[in-house]
Amino acid sequence: MRSIDARIFRREGRVVCAFDWVDRGWLEQLCAVRGVSGDESRVADLVWALGRPFIDVGHRDAMGNLILMRHWDRPGPRLVLCAHLDEVGLIITHIDDDGWLRFEPVGGMDLRLLPGVAVRVGAGGISGVIASPPIHLVPSTERDQALALDDLRIDIGASDRAAAERRVEVGDVVCFTRSPMDIGECFAGCALDDRAGIAAILGVLRATRDLALPVAAAFTVQEEIGTRGAAAVAAALQPDVAVVVETTTAADLPGVPAHRRVTRLGQGPAITIQDGGMIASGDLVRELVAAARMAEVPFQWKESVSGGTDGARFARAGGQSAVVSLPCRYLHAPMGLLYPEDLDQEVRLLVRWLEDRAAVWERAVNG
Repeated sequence: MRSIDARIFRREGRVVCAFDWVDRGWLEQLCAVRGVSGDESRVADLVWALGRPFIDVGHRDAMGNLILMRHWDRPGPRLVLCAHLDEVGLIITHIDDDGWLRFEPVGGMDLRLLPGVAVRVGAGGISGVIASPPIHLVPSTERDQALALDDLRIDIGASDRAAAERRVEVGDVVCFTRSPMDIGECFAGCALDDRAGIAAILGVLRATRDLALPVAAAFTVQEEIGTRGAAAVAAALQPDVAVVVETTTAADLPGVPAHRRVTRLGQGPAITIQDGGMIASGDLVRELVAAARMAEVPFQWKESVSGGTDGARFARAGGQSAVVSLPCRYLHAPMGLLYPEDLDQEVRLLVRWLEDRAAVWERAVNG
């Protein structure tokens, strides 16, 4: 299948990627808000403000998961759409005598990407840069070796420990700098995993606000460190059906063999058959595929069983579970890249699926 040409328009003289089913402003705002695992409250506040017009009630649980509900008290199968609030990042574990900050990853990331990356530290968003030994001082025999975490520090321009401690402290979380931008016909932003999934669900809620179907949108915490928030949500809601709206690897890059590319930009949303934590419900997968074909939405299969999502938690709770993902280049890196058309098509697929579900539900209720 050929790539879909993303539409573009001009704003203030520059080319800007356009979206139909998702508000571009939502995605820009979501990518601009810090939300490393365990520190998701700012993202939850924004999602609540954006989603409130499209739901009946909402609440946060003790862990910080945000649940938005519509017609949840009505009879019939209960459906959950789920996306996670958190992003990968770092956490400060020690401040050296000379003011350098030692850290550990929060969630999985490639240490090779970190040297020279600009970051924000703590609630105050203190500017910093990840430092490593300069290449000129690294012995030639070691230049091809992967960096060890102990080789890296965060430089916040502090002259000593006391100066650093006036600005940051151990336990502060660290995120990459936020700078959404357009790269050709693509949208690039920080934490697209899973802010793009959040934006997709908001688009679905807006497009289906007139459906009288019991639906909850669950925005979970701590997905990147073990899908912990989803465990609490699945136990509390006990949904009959859950669809996790994620982003997934698009390894359509030079030098990557076709069978290892997982997904490709421009070929629509990806449907998971199996991953590292679950086997998707066959019946639910068939429903999603049927909805995509009826709505003439291009889709692709996720061609890998690696990784895991919140879907496993819902599957373990006993309901049907599936995952629909947005192809995204450079997951868990300082900047991700997506095709706007893929995101729109993901929303169109889910809207059609909910409309089909609503029609079945209404026939059952009305006899």
